[in-house]
Amino acid sequence: MYLESETSTVLDELDQLADLASRFRSAARTGMERLFNQLTRPRLRPLLDECYRDVSYVLDEDKFADAEEQDIVRRRFGRAWESVVDGYKVGNSLGLADGRTHSRTTTTRPSLT
Repeated sequence: MYLESETSTVLDELDQLADLASRFRSAARTGMERLFNQLTRPRLRPLLDECYRDVSYVLDEDKFADAEEQDIVRRRFGRAWESVVDGYKVGNSLGLADGRTHSRTTTTRPSLT
């Protein structure tokens, strides 16, 4: 596939790509940790407080069955978590409701010749 003279160059380039991929993964991991620590974590405590509001921990059999059927905490958490995560979705940050990515259209000008 490659000439013998090209093999060492190709291997060097592959090593550089592997190093670049490793640095990219590290930068992405750091960015995700910062995103969570600075933006998401501060929203978790109020989110959980809201999910567990009006929850009684002393229930008789009927109230327990009713609470289990309503599953109010899980539903509240699902709605609240979606509202937190929606702000991070790519499409929403560009103002698109369906999650599509924004694409620019360019118009060509007629030539002057």
